[in-house]
Amino acid sequence: MGLIDKIFGGSIGEVVEKVGSAVDKFVTTDKERDELKIELTKVINEHEEKLKELTVQETDSYLKDTQSARDANARIQESDKASWLSKNIAYCMDILVSAVWSGFTLYLAGRAINLIDKTSIDLTAVLSLYATVTAVFMISMNFHRGTSRGSESKDKTISTMATK
Repeated sequence: MGLIDKIFGGSIGEVVEKVGSAVDKFVTTDKERDELKIELTKVINEHEEKLKELTVQETDSYLKDTQSARDANARIQESDKASWLSKNIAYCMDILVSAVWSGFTLYLAGRAINLIDKTSIDLTAVLSLYATVTAVFMISMNFHRGTSRGSESKDKTISTMATK
């Protein structure tokens, strides 16, 4: 669904028709109406193309930002002047997030198979916290353990989107 669809609640053609019916009140000849509809269609299509380009630029910017952070992390690891903490803080955070995520997973699995007594805990709050921890776990693992293979396919996807 494009931006035009979201704003006006219809496809580009429907928007042109709606604007065209409003213009019909002021434009009297068929030739003027047709020219105006063609011009409006061109303008809307140009804006749709610009929005697609901006989407590609945003995705590219996000990927470059992630790559920049990975490069900085690699430089820290290669430096002989970096402290133990600066070299290992990311791994310590990975271990901490993994431990919290594993604890939540075991707790929820234990409750599901009745190994843990079902006390009066708000399960909705536990599950929302679990979802948050899972998201952080996935982001952390993806950043530190992600492969260049994924980046390679993302580059191909961006190139394909840019050429369309």
